[in-house]
Amino acid sequence: TPIITSEKHVEVLDAEGNVITGVTTASKGQKLLYTIKVNNSSEVEGKAKITDRVDTNILTIDESSITEGGKYADGKVTWENVAVPANGNKEVKFVAIINTEGEFNVVTNKAKVNDVPTEEVKTPIVTSTKEVLVLDSKGNVMEGVTTAMPGQTLLYTIRVFNTSEVEGKANISDSIDTEVLTIDESTITEGGNYSKGLITWNNVIVPANDRAKLQFKATVNSEGEFSLVSNKAEVNGTPTNEVKTPIITSEKHVEVLDAEGN
Repeated sequence: TPIITSEKHVEVLDAEGNVITGVTTASKGQKLLYTIKVNNSSEVEGKAKITDRVDTNILTIDESSITEGGKYADGKVTWENVAVPANGNKEVKFVAIINTEGEFNVVTNKAKVNDVPTEEVKTPIVTSTKEVLVLDSKGNVMEGVTTAMPGQTLLYTIRVFNTSEVEGKANISDSIDTEVLTIDESTITEGGNYSKGLITWNNVIVPANDRAKLQFKATVNSEGEFSLVSNKAEVNGTPTNEVKTPIITSEKHVEVLDAEGN
């Protein structure tokens, strides 16, 4: 009788269905790829039964994604008599979509191989906010001001919140309209990289019960025809809220009055 071991893995997918390397957090509506790997170190081929029960209050299974002939019913994926080659392994996979409704901050899942549980994998669910503040000529925040003039500097802040008990990693990006804004690369925090109008932060740690905070400054261009600066970021491919800053101009006039004040 072959003695087998098992592993359970989860990977976060982008909108195109590609794995986001290194990322261990996700947003509601995002897809997760689950893999169950069964290892056989003996000289004899064997067969195994694999099951995976999902919490349907949190996850929706994409049945078309289930590999190796697995069947889904009533919240459980089942693979019967899976052949595990001698001195080899077998992987079975499926994709699940995180529900957009409901109150939850982490997705947990484990499978069973011949009724023996695998380790449990956990994916923190993160949320994000985007904020813009207008700075004065000395670099201080102008409290309450939401408009800016050409040549003025804006401070952008992205916050990623993790209310779960599990630390995770996230990828954040921010695409800049270079016809409207000029980035001060020296102000990009947390090791972000800027290239061709895009700021990226990869594998940012989002602590358990805490948040990650990323910032950069951008100057409103003095040239060009525009009346509004709009910006939003993406966290693991999921957009943040969009922030908008009206661009204003000013004029000063002087008029001479007679003795009667006219």
